[in-house]
Amino acid sequence: MPPCVNIYRSDMAWGGNEDKEENKKHENTYEVSVVVCTYNQTIERTLYTLKSIITQKEASVQLVVADDGSAENHFGQIEVFLLENGFKDFLLIGSGSNHGTVINLIRGIGEASGHYIKPLSPGDALTDGTALYRWLFHLRGQERKWSFSDAVWYHVDGDGTAQAERRTCPLDIRPYLRKDDRRCRWNYVVLNDIALGAAVLGERDIMLEYLHRIAGKVKLAEDNIWRLMMFDGIMPVYFPEAVLYYEVGSGVSTSGNGIWATRLKRDWDAATHEMLADSDSLDSFQLKIRKGIEIESQGRRLWKLLVRGKIRMALKRRISWRGRER
Repeated sequence: MPPCVNIYRSDMAWGGNEDKEENKKHENTYEVSVVVCTYNQTIERTLYTLKSIITQKEASVQLVVADDGSAENHFGQIEVFLLENGFKDFLLIGSGSNHGTVINLIRGIGEASGHYIKPLSPGDALTDGTALYRWLFHLRGQERKWSFSDAVWYHVDGDGTAQAERRTCPLDIRPYLRKDDRRCRWNYVVLNDIALGAAVLGERDIMLEYLHRIAGKVKLAEDNIWRLMMFDGIMPVYFPEAVLYYEVGSGVSTSGNGIWATRLKRDWDAATHEMLADSDSLDSFQLKIRKGIEIESQGRRLWKLLVRGKIRMALKRRISWRGRER
């Protein structure tokens, strides 16, 4: 596998091979490209994530770091770290301004050369050196274009104590084990029982296609593409291993910040609108799902009014535990 060292900063070549056309020769050279999207991240959290990628064995892996206009993208330190560890299959892609996660991911995937794409964020990490190899081995030959796994959710307290818990998302995993595709689609799109966005990988071309569908409408919540795929009947493969450490409490989706919650809700609604926009072309099951979305939305408002938040969370965790037992 020939090394591919193309480094871009602020959308212009910076060191390495400056000819973007040359990079096209490496298309599908790698089994998987891990795309790490960064924005104003600390170098410590970023290197923690990168170390878990460059130590992968058995699978051919490309690393792409796509920065979304950070005040400091740390590209110099990242390059030194990678080369000192003997890893040359990487791209560093910068931006002169901030565009949001969806556009940043499109830029990263657009330059990537892997058949599959594994998005990651600083602070998250692969659990061991053969995680990607096992995941890809499980996915191959099943004629499906994307996959999700379990994850270890962790949080480091102020005193340095780490709290960790393995979780399964979606909470009700039984229809995936039974390969009940209609139930999977219903649960995912209507009941919002979705995969953890950090614990997903998919084929490069299908990811780009769906990201372009939501670009300009969805800014932060790129994982809405999996909802659209499920609505369209593009089914995943469940990989029943926890191959990811997922940092809780620091990212956009788990920080508990009300402003970010509002923005994510806006993205969710925009993706739903895009999903249902072409109503004339929907098949009978998609029409059933659309009706279910309308009913569930009304019921969810009552659910939030009548059932307190802590009780809702307890019920969800109980469902998750029962799903793992079965």
